[in-house]
Amino acid sequence: MNILFFLPNSLLYGGGEENWLIEVGNRLAQKGHNIIIITLSYTPIVRACSVKLTKGIRHEECPYLKLPRGCALPSLFTMAKMVKLANEVDVVYIFAVHPPNELLLRILKPSIKRPIIIGIHSVPYRFVMTERVYITLLKHLLDFSTAFHVPIRYTEFILKRWGYENVYRIPNGVDISEFRLCDDPANSSTFNILFTGRIEHSKGVDILIKLIHIINKEKNMRDANFLICGSGSLDHIVRRVADQYDNVKFLGFIPRKELISVYRKSHLFLVPSREEQMPLRLLEAQACGLPAVASKIFGISDVISTCKSGEMIAINNIYGFIESIKRYCEMWHQHPDRYYEMCKRIRSCIIKNYSWSSVIKRLENMLKNIAG
Repeated sequence: MNILFFLPNSLLYGGGEENWLIEVGNRLAQKGHNIIIITLSYTPIVRACSVKLTKGIRHEECPYLKLPRGCALPSLFTMAKMVKLANEVDVVYIFAVHPPNELLLRILKPSIKRPIIIGIHSVPYRFVMTERVYITLLKHLLDFSTAFHVPIRYTEFILKRWGYENVYRIPNGVDISEFRLCDDPANSSTFNILFTGRIEHSKGVDILIKLIHIINKEKNMRDANFLICGSGSLDHIVRRVADQYDNVKFLGFIPRKELISVYRKSHLFLVPSREEQMPLRLLEAQACGLPAVASKIFGISDVISTCKSGEMIAINNIYGFIESIKRYCEMWHQHPDRYYEMCKRIRSCIIKNYSWSSVIKRLENMLKNIAG
């Protein structure tokens, strides 16, 4: 089968969509499919990451146009190339929500004769008025698609409420051979709490900073050690906190392969995000057996409620996060055997529900159904 993917970011951006596309593209190519990936050379944040694609995948990073607001748009040259390649494959997969790309693709649709799958990997709701207006417009722009792929229940619910029926809910996946069970808790002298992701307000970095201050000043948890990985606009704030406390280590951006050893030395995964879809980092951490203390939001709740793999706290409930962290820390101290059994149970559930082997089969069936 010949499959074209279009994403209006560079793969070097290294976010969730980019990592998903690399994983899925490589695995589909290894199963004998012909994969073409068109991305734009635009990256909002420059990260020191590399992209490894399976031999035979055709990947083109193309020129782009950038308006004062919104995401990058393909240049006229890129649009012409997209239409030409789209009509040479069996099925086209396009990532949304990347305004105003949906408007552009709606205009191009009459020139594309192949079925189009729209992948929605970011939650289509916001509270800023300009984004509410765009969501209203999005309902009409998505009519150019043949089918939709979404990772979480909430997005499936939204699309069906909008009147779309051909919706495939297939979760993100994780490489269970690469991400293995965390080290035995008896091998560590500190309780390591891991945060990894973009260092941005949307990821709850301000919540992370507040609870670090409180734990160090008010709570008797001096053996709690914070490991913070990532990069973003709030790097300077995290660096300042790391300089202030001995139990906070800011590791900066760490390539995914190197992050594995950090997972396996950690004991708890912290996700104080304000918005997520189905974070790949959560699946990776839980494939290593880490319980999670996370915001009670869509996407995260799909994983944690399925595997009973952590506690969900209302956003901005700082003391709720702290009390949950304290409970896991006490279990690790007082009942290490029980803690380690919990880690093994979490990993088993992730293997059953989110291993790439099962996820790729479902994605492959979706692509075949739409192409056929």
